[in-house]
Amino acid sequence: MITLAGSIPVGSAITLTTATRRDIIDEAKHAAEQAVESLCGSNPELIFMFSCVGRKLVLGRRTQDEVDAVKKIFGYDVPLIGFYTYGEIGPINKLKKGFEMSKFHNETVVLWALGSRN
Repeated sequence: MITLAGSIPVGSAITLTTATRRDIIDEAKHAAEQAVESLCGSNPELIFMFSCVGRKLVLGRRTQDEVDAVKKIFGYDVPLIGFYTYGEIGPINKLKKGFEMSKFHNETVVLWALGSRN
């Protein structure tokens, strides 16, 4: 039996995943790399980070490692703000055909990077 946090309409497709603490941190880094790529050469000015509270529960005392992984990619001098959520909305990868549409996710991190051209 699988218990989900919300209702799922009949006929919907869902994806179940598992991850280790290291996987969660590595994927936050990967999300930051995708966000930097999407800036197309612009300098990051501000990062919004929305991480699922489920990730926080899995990471426990290592929550700062997720933040540090993102800061390492953008630079420690770029301001980063955010909070824990109960589900996130965003694309899987807006630069990859078929993955650019925003959808509801759970147990993910969503980064919104604001940048400016040199």
